[in-house]
Amino acid sequence: MFFVLSEFLEEDDSVNVNDIKTIISLHLNQRSIALNSYFPKDIRDDFQWIENPFTVSIEELNFNTLLETQIIDLSCDKTYEHKFKNETLVDFWCAVYNEYPELSINAIIKLLLFPTTYLCEKGFFTMANIKTKQRNRLDVTHDMRISLSEIVPQWEILCNSVQNQNSH
Repeated sequence: MFFVLSEFLEEDDSVNVNDIKTIISLHLNQRSIALNSYFPKDIRDDFQWIENPFTVSIEELNFNTLLETQIIDLSCDKTYEHKFKNETLVDFWCAVYNEYPELSINAIIKLLLFPTTYLCEKGFFTMANIKTKQRNRLDVTHDMRISLSEIVPQWEILCNSVQNQNSH
């Protein structure tokens, strides 16, 4: 028979409540550590200086002296702050390259990591559209190449190069 915990503890003097508290506390700490492994620190926190170099705290960055000096100079430059508000991130960091080359190169390298996932998703979506029930083919490489190509076909030249077939 299961008792309420308080009744059980009142009846049985052999159970030490402090031992139970210690075991529960240890278990909760282990669960907390395990849970943190599923949700690691947000990696975007390390790149706040790329998203907005004018509001980032210099103390939080782990930069060498050269990069630290460049970001301090950049954050005080009102012309670049105005340019930052009117341009995309990539355009801004390319424009900054002449005056702050090390800082610009570090930012651009970090920004170039993200297009690869876009291209992968685009390829997967294209393949999903090609491989429907009606168009189920074993080899989709040619169809994928045409669908993912950035080159616009020159339809007039293609049509003129093919000989017309006469009907019987």
